[in-house]
Amino acid sequence: MKILSGLKIAIVSPKKSRKTSRYKRESNKLITALVIEDENNELKASIDTDKIGIKEVLTFTDESFDLKDKISIFSKQKDDNGKRTRFIRDIWSAKFFPGFKENYIPFNKNWLVKGYVVTNGFTKLFDFKELIGIKGYINVDKNEYSDNNSYFSKSRY
Repeated sequence: MKILSGLKIAIVSPKKSRKTSRYKRESNKLITALVIEDENNELKASIDTDKIGIKEVLTFTDESFDLKDKISIFSKQKDDNGKRTRFIRDIWSAKFFPGFKENYIPFNKNWLVKGYVVTNGFTKLFDFKELIGIKGYINVDKNEYSDNNSYFSKSRY
C-alpha cells in the first residue's frame, strides 16, 4: 500500500469471475457420444444407456456450439457431396478469432465427442467439451475416454 499526498492506494489482483452454468450435470464423469444427424438435419448426441443395445439421443446445449478455443471446426454449409469442410486452426486463432456460429460448428456427423449429460430442470441435454475422432478411424482403448458405452468395442468395427 502506498500513500500519496494523503491518499491510500492499494493494488490488488482482480478476482476471477466463476462462470455459472444454467445446466446441472448428472455426473462429473465425461461421457463419449456419437454425433448423429436427424431427419431435420439437426446434429444430436447418441449415447449408450445402461440397457444393452439401447441408445439415447440428446440435443446439444447452446454452449456446445461455442467456437472459442476449438482447434477443429466444421462449416455449416455442405459441399456438393453433402459433406462439411473441416478447418484446423492454430491455438492463437482458436482463442482470439473464434469465428461465427452462423457459419461454423465445433463437431460433425459421425464424430465421437466427449462431454457431460446435463439437465436444465426437465430436459436431458449433452454438453460438448472435446472432439475425439471419426467413428471407425481411431484406435484407442475404450476406458481412456469413458466407461459408459460400446462405440470402441471391437465388434462394432
